[in-house]
Formats: sequence, structure tokens, C-alpha cells
Amino acid sequence: MRAIRRYAFYLMELTIDIGNSYTKFCIFDNDAITFNLITKDVTEELLAGITGRHTISHAIISSVTDNKKHIGAFLEHRGIPVLTVTHTTAIPIRNCYGTPETLGMDRLSAAVGAYRLRPGEASLIIDIGTCITYDVIDETGSFLGGNIAPGYKMRLDAMHAFTDKLPDVPPCDIPDYRIGRSTTEAMKAGAYNGIVYEAEGMVAYLRGRYGRLNVFLTGGGAAYFAQNIGCGKIAEPNLIHIGLNEILRYNLKLTTE
Repeated sequence: MRAIRRYAFYLMELTIDIGNSYTKFCIFDNDAITFNLITKDVTEELLAGITGRHTISHAIISSVTDNKKHIGAFLEHRGIPVLTVTHTTAIPIRNCYGTPETLGMDRLSAAVGAYRLRPGEASLIIDIGTCITYDVIDETGSFLGGNIAPGYKMRLDAMHAFTDKLPDVPPCDIPDYRIGRSTTEAMKAGAYNGIVYEAEGMVAYLRGRYGRLNVFLTGGGAAYFAQNIGCGKIAEPNLIHIGLNEILRYNLKLTTE
């Protein structure tokens, strides 16, 4: 396995993380993020604005859906080389997942990002989005896999959809109670606090196994839970993008060797 290292060249790179609900853009100039955008709709006008205002040398895309292929096509039409991450893409860590072809590239990219920030250390990445993923990379730089669980809104929606009488409850506020005093409060508390206990339980288990363990909290819902998940976590909203940029540079380096 090749160790992660800094490379001798610096480029302005565009990283794109296409999720189930949102698409996230970052631009890296050297190692600094100079542009950050989260959007539901990706139009040609938006892409034209990004590429028109920034001199981008390369782009990398991670996607959990197939319905936004126009993004890569637009960038390539503008003369920007695009690397779309798949399970066959070269990465600077070891992927030990049993079915790599089914692994979300956002999960793998986040693991690369965690190892970039904490090389030689074991880390748990908690990515809170539509679903919640818990992924582990050990101190040798081996991605071991993890868990996938329903997100907050999905839990509330499921309780309403699969019962006759439980109401449709939007995930609008952070419950300040552990025990609900009404059906609506009970659903909110169950969904929200269930995620908190789930995360803390995962951390306790892994720290018992590895001892020292970094905990990275990322994803669109991370800020919503950060204040209540008490486990010495590192909040890094751009973890996937840090990993994507690392993968891009790693592949660019390989083409020059």
C-alpha cells in the first residue's frame, strides 16, 4: 500500500459529492478550500458560474446516484478533466470491504479524508445525512467497513408510514428532553436520542477494541447532533471533499510516475 503523502505540485481542483438529497461542491487552492456550495438543483447556469469564476484544472466526482451525469459531461465540455470515483479507482489506502462494487464512494472518500488528517491512527467516521453511516479505518490505513442506519427524518417518516395512528412529524427542532410527554414528543425523542445513543454506543465499542480512536462527525446533519453526541468528536463538514481531493492528487501523481 502506498502511504498518503503531500505532492510536489499544487493545482486548483474541484471536488463534487453527489448525495441522495444534495450536491456539494468544493474548490481547493493548494490545500485551502476557497469555495464551498451545497445545493439541491444543479443547473447548467450554476455550473457555468462556478467554472466561469474559478480557474479549475481538474475535477473529481463521487456520486451515490446515476441521475446527475450531466455534471461531468458539462465540465469535460469546458475542457476540465474529470475523474469519477468508482471501486476500481486507485486510492491511497487499503480497501478491505468485502463487496467493493457496492460501497458508496462517499464513504470511502471520507475514510481517505480521515486518514489524511490523522495518518497512522484509527478513526470512526459518522456521516449524518439521509442515512447515517459509521465507517472505520484502522491505524494501518485499512478501510474495514461499517454500519448504515436510517437518518433522523427517515426514522420519523417510517414510524408514520408503517403504523395506522402515529402522526407525520417533521424533524424541525432538537428535542431538549429524553422522555416525550406526548406522542409527537415521544417520536422526536425516540428518533433523535436513538441516533445519539447509537453513535455513542458505536464509539464505546470501538474504543474498547482499538483504545485510541478519532471520531469524525460529518454530513449535512452533523451540526444538528454535534452538541449532544458526547464522545470527543472532531467536527469536519468537508471530510469527504478532503478525501476526494486526496484521491484526485494521488491519481494525478500516478500518471506522472
